[in-house]
Amino acid sequence: MNNFIRKTTLTILSFIAMLSIIFILKNPNYFLKKVSIKEDSFSKKNNYFSDFFKKHESINLILGSSITRDLVVPAILGDNWFSFCNGSQTIYESFKFLSFFKDSIKIDTIIVGIQPFDFPYSYIENRSENKPGLHGNFFIYGEDSITNIMKLDNFLLKLQKIKDQNFYNLNKHMINRQQKIDNVKNRINYMDSQGFKESTKIAKKNPSFNDNAKNYFYNLQIPPNLKYFKLFNNLAEELNIVVVYIVTPKHKYYRDSMKSNGLNDIWVSVLDSVKTQTNKLWDYENMDTDRFGFYWYSDETHAGKEGSIMFTKIIKKRLKEEYSTTNP
Repeated sequence: MNNFIRKTTLTILSFIAMLSIIFILKNPNYFLKKVSIKEDSFSKKNNYFSDFFKKHESINLILGSSITRDLVVPAILGDNWFSFCNGSQTIYESFKFLSFFKDSIKIDTIIVGIQPFDFPYSYIENRSENKPGLHGNFFIYGEDSITNIMKLDNFLLKLQKIKDQNFYNLNKHMINRQQKIDNVKNRINYMDSQGFKESTKIAKKNPSFNDNAKNYFYNLQIPPNLKYFKLFNNLAEELNIVVVYIVTPKHKYYRDSMKSNGLNDIWVSVLDSVKTQTNKLWDYENMDTDRFGFYWYSDETHAGKEGSIMFTKIIKKRLKEEYSTTNP
């Protein structure tokens, strides 16, 4: 009798699940409107930022991808600096962020780390395997054809999460348990109140090489597309915000890959074009990091802890020099 009830219940549940999937496939827009963000750290950072700016009359921001996130430490710059940087965050997504909060807080200075994926001719056309890069959660600051690109992916992740929560998987349980143990052992990084999340990656003599250049330059061409850059830059000018654009240091592996893949001319064209729009482009891409006496990179583009501290001090000194020059 118990077996009959169990089989009947499973049959009914399977039937309901099948009907639900059919409904979802026929009505995707209904569910996409209800998609939540895909990353807990993004939600936490958004909440931290909302709390942060309410405590200050004016603030300064650090915006960019994970490369910038791992490179610039806001607490070293000052207590009114906040880092809103996320994996693959583009300058267009930073524009959406700035547009959303422009009337909520006075912003004095913004440091923006720029990367090749800020300048594709399109984020929509010729899209392949999440390239050109986007973070994907910025639809919460305004939906459009670009910010909605990743919503379907987020929705599928949410479906998977529902499945995982409702269908027990012993093997996955054991893997998750081990990961939690490892996280405790390694003291996995936490986010501070200024949005900084220290990288868990260890800098080493021969950092990992993922050939990021080819991915970063996807959909770039000559002449470069400055549309997304101009949207951000023009908005910042309207708001009387001082913006410093930083080209972050890159390991020799990355620069050699640019050369071997014929990408140097494209990047030179991008930087030359950016210089026509701003006089505050600080280019550190070829900086000699070996002179500091420690291993700088955890991979070909990301800095380790010592590198981030040193670079932030360099930036802080230059910001002070710029300020003393303009405000004698």
